[in-house]
Order: sequence, then structure tokens, then C-alpha cells
Amino acid sequence: IVWQFPGFSADSRLPKEKWLLNYLDNQLAAGRDVIVLAWHLNLLPRLRTIIEKDLHVLAPILYSDKVAPKNREAWIQKELDGKGARVFLCNPVSISTGLNALTRFNTVIWMESPVANAHTFRQANGRVVRIGQRKDQILCTAVYGYEQNSKANVQMLMHRLLMHKVGVSEGIEGLD
Repeated sequence: IVWQFPGFSADSRLPKEKWLLNYLDNQLAAGRDVIVLAWHLNLLPRLRTIIEKDLHVLAPILYSDKVAPKNREAWIQKELDGKGARVFLCNPVSISTGLNALTRFNTVIWMESPVANAHTFRQANGRVVRIGQRKDQILCTAVYGYEQNSKANVQMLMHRLLMHKVGVSEGIEGLD
């Protein structure tokens, strides 16, 4: 071992996690239900733990390998609607097609960039941007930014690339 770094305590909150908790708390206080998306499945339990511990709200996780696509609407009715969950965690691919039962959620928070995949980004956001939605939708991506006079970091560059790809794909399809 050349160098070793002690791990963070489970009680520590990284800057992006602090931002999530603050933003999520504000959204819930405003009466908005929230979907939190993470690309890496291993991040979902951590997010659920900090949300439930710090905000005292139920935050179920939809795992695509545990709930078949044909059973997802029933899962939503049981786990989200039946238990009154106002926060819902999942991988964006799990909800990217076929779910029309998410219109009561009106804020989407991307805790990880969708790897510059415009299709996944548009499809997952499309679960809340649809007919039947009763509130304005808020779609946001948490990325580490940069100082105004310095160069953008990789996360910011990837987010810019994603937004460019989304704009081009919408322009080509004539959706916007």
C-alpha cells in the first residue's frame, strides 16, 4: 500500500448530498413530490438512508431487477401511493419507458448525469412531463460546478454535452 485514505463516516454528508437534502426539503415543503435518479445502483441505498434519516420521509427504491416492467405500475401504487411516499428513488432506465403512473411527481433530481445519453434523459424526464400533470415540472441535474473565471470540470462539460445532444435530438424530431 503506497497511500491509504480513511473512509468517510456514514454520518458525513458530501457537498452534493447536502445540496440534495436542502433542495429536497424545500421541494417537499412546497408540496412537490420528487423523483431522485442515480445511474449507479450502489448509490441508491446511500441516498435513501440520508433522505430518510435527515428528512424523516419514506424514500422507496425501484430496482428493475426486482420488479418486472409489467409489474411496475402495481409496485408504484403499493409502495408509493399506498404508503404515501413523496420521494421515489431509481435508476433512470427503470422508468424510461412505459410508466404513466408518475404524474403526481413533479420534480426530478438527477444526482448523477445520465452519461450524456439524450434518449434516457428525455424518456425519464418524460415520466413527469406529460398529460395529467397538475403542477409545473422542475427537472434539475446536480453537478459540481466551477468558479466563474476558471475552466469547467468534467461533470460540467458532460452536462453541457448532454444538454446539446438533447437540444439537437428535440430539434430533429420536431418536439420543441
